[in-house]
Amino acid sequence: MENSSGPALNQSTNGPAAVPPAGASGASLANQDRLYAMMEAEGFNLLIATTPENVYYTSGFLSLAHWVIDSQTFVVIPRRGLGAPVIIFPMMDIDVFAEADSWIKDFRCYQTFYIQEGEGVPGGIELRVRELLQRTTGAGDVVESLLEVVGSLGLGRGRVAIEGKHLPWDLGEKIRAALPEAELVEARPYLRRVRMIKTPLEAGFLQASNHAIEEGLRAAMNLIRPGVTEVELDRAMNTRVAALGAVPAFAVVTGGTRSSLVHANPSDYALQRGDIVRFDCGCRYRGYYSDTARTVVVGEAAPKTRRCYEALRRGHARALELVRPGTPVAEIFNAAVEEVRKAGIPHYRRLHTGHAIGVQLYDEPVITPGSEVVLEEGMVLNIEVPYYELGFGGMNVEDTLVVTAGGYRMFSTLDRELLVL
Repeated sequence: MENSSGPALNQSTNGPAAVPPAGASGASLANQDRLYAMMEAEGFNLLIATTPENVYYTSGFLSLAHWVIDSQTFVVIPRRGLGAPVIIFPMMDIDVFAEADSWIKDFRCYQTFYIQEGEGVPGGIELRVRELLQRTTGAGDVVESLLEVVGSLGLGRGRVAIEGKHLPWDLGEKIRAALPEAELVEARPYLRRVRMIKTPLEAGFLQASNHAIEEGLRAAMNLIRPGVTEVELDRAMNTRVAALGAVPAFAVVTGGTRSSLVHANPSDYALQRGDIVRFDCGCRYRGYYSDTARTVVVGEAAPKTRRCYEALRRGHARALELVRPGTPVAEIFNAAVEEVRKAGIPHYRRLHTGHAIGVQLYDEPVITPGSEVVLEEGMVLNIEVPYYELGFGGMNVEDTLVVTAGGYRMFSTLDRELLVL
């Protein structure tokens, strides 16, 4: 091993299990102060979240049916002082609501679903499910349930923010027709703005997710030698991630000149001496993403490989120097790209040099030259400077951090030097 501090590849015993579960004691993932302040400033009487990530963010309710089948879940949040928020979900998800311990306590079910009671007396969560079943008939559809909630709140007029971009066309048409006196506004950009500042609970989940993917990368890196395939490295990484209670989300594990393929799936390509191996991988822990990239060389690094990677490392370091509250995002982009060019890749070009991360892999802000966002305390960012050259290879170094009052606190712990194994 060369250019490694040793512990960078050691297995750690501290895992995501130390982080409190989502919704613990009815805690809110959402930054409620920002959410209600945004609604007040924009004059929204209601905000209706409809996408899986924003339903989870606003309520702590993570519905499998919402993610994987054509089933809708809504979170209806009135402006502060105008009523209590409500979750609307299909009756098949009543056990999810029972376990969610959401800060939102009111709910409506739609559709019919059959859960049979047996002869035994249920206990624990089963007792909670039975109690909830006794409070609902599960009739009608999601739009009928939504209109019932809006009617009970008396908020069918004025400005209503609803995520409509990903709603099925027929549902969107029904909602528009049923609320003729409401000014419907697309809610998604406003929710992304609220999500920019993470709560301590969110930051904990993000750090745990980062820890899990780093442990997976360590497991994969420990296998690197000539003859090992990309698929074998991917399997070792994901096995470790799953053992830590996280869910593998994506994996770019590419060797040789294939490392220049930006989003290629792991293949049966067997590593050879001198190959560049590029990892760009992530998982989800309690619904929150990680995204980490590292570059390894098998056996011996060519001079061009060292030169290019050192240029990227210096660009990455320059970006980190600027991370603090008050820094314009565009300034970070420009400084990172300029440093990479000066340090050894004069033709270097990028669309971005990082992004925020949360319940979506790419949260706001994205670090682009056209961004008007200024960094604030509580943002969780990924800083990265990838390079892809067909016929040569690709490389990247990517880290996750949280912006603090005095600068930042790094979540990532893996060595940033070029690892030669």
